[in-house]
Amino acid sequence: KQKIEKLNTENINNPLKIKLSPNPFNENLTISTSELPSSNSMIEIYDTKGVLVKSMKIISQNTSINLTSLSTGNYLIKYIENNQVQTQVISKL
Repeated sequence: KQKIEKLNTENINNPLKIKLSPNPFNENLTISTSELPSSNSMIEIYDTKGVLVKSMKIISQNTSINLTSLSTGNYLIKYIENNQVQTQVISKL
């Protein structure tokens, strides 16, 4: 049986305490964490078809990601840290 994650665009019930800004974005997206990320923290960005389009480690509390290569539209971003996952919708203008 496949697990279905609940997605939301607000930081309601956010155990990892991350903020994505601006959302929607044009070129760069900043990921801000309330605490210094652990050594295994990373993000994965998926298009609406479920294809992984970007993956990277997060090593600081404020990380700016250049996403100019992405087409206009909606994407899912997963922030993964210590077996916890937070998924949010982001939009590129």
